[in-house]
Amino acid sequence: MDKLRPLISLILVTLTVLSLRNVYSDHSTVEALAARTACEQCKAKITRMQSTPIALTYRFQTTGARLQEVRCQKEFIFLGQYSCDRVEGQF
Repeated sequence: MDKLRPLISLILVTLTVLSLRNVYSDHSTVEALAARTACEQCKAKITRMQSTPIALTYRFQTTGARLQEVRCQKEFIFLGQYSCDRVEGQF
């Protein structure tokens, strides 16, 4: 068990660093992708943003005062490119 302790510590520190990076890094490109996902042909204004280690969730007000929620997450939880999908019925 004593031989596993450094490995477990390294894994936990790595996951913590990756979680912090997902929450606190610059998300301007993800915001643009989320806005395009919310409304391809109109202007979408962010009304709410939630950042967690697993995903980013945006709520947009689109043309006609319609609200649209979009969830973006990485391919492999902590690694990979972000992809965004509309979330129906979350408000």
